Amino acid sequence: MWLEGGSLKARDLRGPDETVLAVRGVTAFDIVGQSAAWVLNDPPSAQGHSSVVLRDLASATQVVLDSGVYSRGVAMTERWVAWSLDRAGRKQDLKVMDRRDGSVREIANGGNGDIESLAVSGDLMVWSQRVASPDHQGSYDLFGYDLAARQAFIVNRSIGSQLRVQLSGRRVVWEDTRHSGNGKYEFSTSIYTGLILDGPAAPPVAHGSPDAVDARIEIVTGFGDPATGQAATSVRLGARLFKPGSVTQMPACTWRAMAGLWVAVNGESARSLGTLSQDDQWDRGALWLAETDATPAQDPNNRMYFFVRVPGVPTQSNVWSHGQSPTTVYPASDVPTGVGLLAGSVDAKIEQVWPHDDAPVAEAGLVNITAMLFVPDTRVSAPPDAELEVNLLAAVNQDVLKPIAKGVKRLVAGDGYDYSVWDFNDVDVSAVPRDPDNNKYFFMLDVAGLQTQPNVWVHGVNGLTIFPLQDKPVACDRLLPATAP
Repeated sequence: MWLEGGSLKARDLRGPDETVLAVRGVTAFDIVGQSAAWVLNDPPSAQGHSSVVLRDLASATQVVLDSGVYSRGVAMTERWVAWSLDRAGRKQDLKVMDRRDGSVREIANGGNGDIESLAVSGDLMVWSQRVASPDHQGSYDLFGYDLAARQAFIVNRSIGSQLRVQLSGRRVVWEDTRHSGNGKYEFSTSIYTGLILDGPAAPPVAHGSPDAVDARIEIVTGFGDPATGQAATSVRLGARLFKPGSVTQMPACTWRAMAGLWVAVNGESARSLGTLSQDDQWDRGALWLAETDATPAQDPNNRMYFFVRVPGVPTQSNVWSHGQSPTTVYPASDVPTGVGLLAGSVDAKIEQVWPHDDAPVAEAGLVNITAMLFVPDTRVSAPPDAELEVNLLAAVNQDVLKPIAKGVKRLVAGDGYDYSVWDFNDVDVSAVPRDPDNNKYFFMLDVAGLQTQPNVWVHGVNGLTIFPLQDKPVACDRLLPATAP
């Protein structure tokens, strides 16, 4: 069997005659013994009507197994026929038919993402599917299914895309883009192979995903009304991700991170604003963008603090302070309304920052800091017997936040109950008196093992972010194999 100008043809090698099985519009086919299956798009366009056809070549009888908007894949064995198919208003479904009894099973539905290719061998099926996860944003991974055991599994979830998959027995072969770059002419594909072994087993390692990143918000542009002097009602933010400790070297080029934007208003705990969109700029590396509401900053008494987190990847971010005077003013500490258990997440709030010897901010070289932990969206304090590791993070100006101290728990007598606070004493803030007009510290908390929703404390005379020049990435990592000596 072969495709010729979009038409599907077949020939019995025992004779000279060829048979036209379908005229135009065939996009995929497979053949096993005296059976053939193909996908027919009529009209042959990107969004025409698509049918999956199964034909007995010996008897020249055929049947339409399924139909929909568009399909790009079909594969078969003596027992199974598998296909992917778009449906109106949905992404591609993946189905398989048992040829012994004609029963049809749905393996994956449209909510899982587009299917690029599929293959079947014996009782195993594999396919390439677009995914969106903490490690990826729109790349294709490889998935598998044991048709006899009715068990799904992951074949490969490395960065980049795994495409055009083929399967023979338990051996999988695919095309892989993990070594591509961001440069205009740096797209590259490699051939990878793997062996499917009996489980159970942990999901495969996401090769190429970084162990940690530095996130830097580089620019914030406001959208207000210059004619009336109205402050910005929304802002557009741009951020870059770098290898830890670098402002030039970026993570793997084909890593599609789902970077999340967070904001804290005044002294309140931060909340997620959703995912930034990735813009691959081939000459400057990837930039993550978001446009978000900034109406709280129209009030001169309000301050907004933005930072970035990458789910699943330890992230050290800078903080961008937005407002007319973003220095923290928070004279009164919260008063807990009770104590309660923490379940997975915590509001972590810096309550007080005291300069030593009551020195002015512009002169103090050391401060003491006190923090509290609350059940999210409440003033219910963490239980007094909770053994939690509370870390203080700090950054000078537009550097990224890094852990500098662990808190010491102290019990405070409340109205009929005790609650916990955490103290950080003798914290160095000497950069402020060295240059009080320009230097500032950003403080934040992180509680080990819990999703931490911190507030942001700015210590300095001027808390405004001043970042006129963007960092200039030199290169991302193409993960190229080392050259043998």
